[in-house]
Amino acid sequence: MADPLHTDETSPFLQRPGSAASRDDQRHEHPAVARKLTLVNGLAIVISLQIGSGIFSVPSQISQFVSAPGYGLLAWLFGGLLVWTGAASFIELGLRIPNNGGIQEYLRACYGEFAGFLFTWVWCIIIKPAANSMIATIFADYLTEAFVPDGQPPEPWVSKLISAGCIVTMTLVNCLGATAGAKAANLFLFLKMAALTVIIVLGCGVWAFGHGEGVPSSEYGWFGQPPDQREVGLWEWLGNFGTATFGALWCYAGWEMVGFVLGDMKNPRRDLPIVINGSMVIVIIGFMLMNAALYVCLPMSVMRTSSTVAVEFANRILGSWAGLLFSVIVSISAMGALNSNVFATAKLVVVASQRGFPLLLNCTFSVVYVVVGSFNGLVTFIGLAAYTIFFSSAVGLIILRQRDARVPTIKGAEYSTWLINPIIFSAISGLLVVRGVISDPLQGAAILLVAIFGAGVFYLRFGLRGFKTTEDR
Repeated sequence: MADPLHTDETSPFLQRPGSAASRDDQRHEHPAVARKLTLVNGLAIVISLQIGSGIFSVPSQISQFVSAPGYGLLAWLFGGLLVWTGAASFIELGLRIPNNGGIQEYLRACYGEFAGFLFTWVWCIIIKPAANSMIATIFADYLTEAFVPDGQPPEPWVSKLISAGCIVTMTLVNCLGATAGAKAANLFLFLKMAALTVIIVLGCGVWAFGHGEGVPSSEYGWFGQPPDQREVGLWEWLGNFGTATFGALWCYAGWEMVGFVLGDMKNPRRDLPIVINGSMVIVIIGFMLMNAALYVCLPMSVMRTSSTVAVEFANRILGSWAGLLFSVIVSISAMGALNSNVFATAKLVVVASQRGFPLLLNCTFSVVYVVVGSFNGLVTFIGLAAYTIFFSSAVGLIILRQRDARVPTIKGAEYSTWLINPIIFSAISGLLVVRGVISDPLQGAAILLVAIFGAGVFYLRFGLRGFKTTEDR
């Protein structure tokens, strides 16, 4: 995960709606730093945002909710195609509303100041801290895998303690003003790409020679189901597949952050569609190939029980030395991703000189999620919150088109995605959220309570005037 560029363009967390500062922020171009990103730069940034440490742990979570390897790959493909329709919609939103700030600015333009505030509130109370706890859990799992003897998994409290310690450390580093530099971010990306490539290449070799312990050795193939596996009805199957899809969607996360770099692109109208579509093709193919390699080389039972599938893969194909190497690579990459995530939180809510309190608050929520949550539970929790927001953004695009708002576009040139893209994305996102809430109503209730509390804070700060929509102003 790369450090977000110029995310301080987002308005401060509790800035008064309609204030001069708010209006100035939306018009401010920062000519000294704007328009520097080329097509290749943008492509590299979006790919680096999408390829995170989750790809080395989420395959296990997905495998727990599907009956066969082929359905696991379908979850990855389905999630990738869904994200692609959302990304296509965000291209138009980004060009209609060309302010650095991304989703916050989209929701403001579509629904008013309250929607922009509520996005930031949910993002900082739920999505960012929960993501921090998941990344820290990946760090802890792979770190302990390197030092704990074979066959002796650590106690759960050990992993949680390491995760919490990692979060606190990265928060203190950022509170003191230090951030991961560009060279460090590039190193983390290189390590993740190298591990991903090694798994794909070795998996293809194993498949070619038919020596894998997974699908080649199984009499059930890609879609067969063992007779001792419980049959489930269509409704339950859809619920399980939806949960698996949330895992894939979390791994694909990063596409929605393109709004934060849009203002810095040299030719956004030409380059942004290429950046989004190109990155989606590369990432979907890469994730599909990696997971196919894992299913070829590892039995389904191992895929379901091991949270460190990359280490299991390396141990079985190359030996214990490779497993140790993968443990170190993934744990270092996870720490780098966590540092970037913590840094991004500070940039999202306030300017750098005021970041201490929100970072400590974010740290507190992150540690709470580590202590009380599980990896699988947090995947769904983030998915429900994030895709409610993405659903609202896609619907907002349709609303913007229907009311024909005179929102300035770059150089006055309009870009329009196919209308079917926001329709498909909003419809499927809505169904996933509804099915997820039905499967786990407590998580849905928790998200609703956070939103209600945020509405109360907004009212106390801005009064009823802040709830007016853009059309009311």
